[in-house]
Amino acid sequence: MKSVYFRNGGLSFRQLINTCNNVCEIATRDANELKTVGISPAMVASLKAQVSNLESLSTFALDAAAKKLQTAERNNLKPIVLDEINILRKQLVYVFAKGTNNYDSIFTKSLSGRKIDEFVNALKNIVVTLQNNALLVAEYGVDAERISAFSELVSTFVGLYEQQLLTKLNFKLSAAERSQKRQEAYKLLNYIVSLANAYWKRKDATKAAQYSIN
Repeated sequence: MKSVYFRNGGLSFRQLINTCNNVCEIATRDANELKTVGISPAMVASLKAQVSNLESLSTFALDAAAKKLQTAERNNLKPIVLDEINILRKQLVYVFAKGTNNYDSIFTKSLSGRKIDEFVNALKNIVVTLQNNALLVAEYGVDAERISAFSELVSTFVGLYEQQLLTKLNFKLSAAERSQKRQEAYKLLNYIVSLANAYWKRKDATKAAQYSIN
């Protein structure tokens, strides 16, 4: 199900921040009058605090950039992993009997076209197969040092994959948190604006006009 986020009442994020700050400023100026209708200094201070909190949160653009960077890092490493597997396959082509688990783990076709989670599982299986058959594959030049190096390469790739999964989860949580905080700030902003506007409507048209959400 697609997430639905609060859209700032039609404002951009910066417009929301600027409007909140402007309303806080004029509400502070009119504090003595507005407190008679329930707009207390504490309420205005609360809106100020919410605005400060909003500006301290990570932005969508920063989260998206981090996500893209991790994807690029993983994608850059993938060809290197595939090249190493291709060499291992050529070296070990006569080691394992076809149809056995060991053979299937290393010589599975179309590795590069697999979904990322399937690809990661395949890499883990190859590492386990090499480690479990270290003496056998050593006869064909795949010694302990080579297995260790390949294992580290796979660990790096898997680490990037797992980090990306975590970033993806945090991306959604961060977006949801920002949405909730923006909605809370807008709700309080709208309350202050509508009430202050109603208060000043017949008393001072100029001041009434200052309480608006553009």
